[in-house]
Amino acid sequence: MRILQRMSFLVLYFVTFACFAQLPDARSMNGIRFITGGIGSDVSKAMQAEAKQWPLLLEFSQADGQAKPAWVSGVKVVISDAKNAPLLETVCDGPLMLVKLPPGSYSISASYNGVAQTRTLVIAKDAPQRIVITWKSPS
Repeated sequence: MRILQRMSFLVLYFVTFACFAQLPDARSMNGIRFITGGIGSDVSKAMQAEAKQWPLLLEFSQADGQAKPAWVSGVKVVISDAKNAPLLETVCDGPLMLVKLPPGSYSISASYNGVAQTRTLVIAKDAPQRIVITWKSPS
């Protein structure tokens, strides 16, 4: 029985450590913390698990209409407040972005391969959001 308990503890410890060890470093701009990344299954799983603790998860992909959309990186993101003042500008290192925004209204402009898409959203306390932005593949 003790061996089973020890083994269960070790498995739980290593699984927990593996998830947190793979999370990219958080950065900050104008007081807004964010994480970009998600390349590789370990990192993407860690970021998706962490998303429950962040007000906003952005996912970026490209679709050709035939198969499941493929995640993309190198997306330029600009998040602006309700007065259209830019708060955060960055280029994402992967297909996922976690953002700690305070409650309020925002617009998101995401550009990939010269094509911009815009979304508006309202962040509410304790109500994490997931926004998926997909671009069509060039013909």
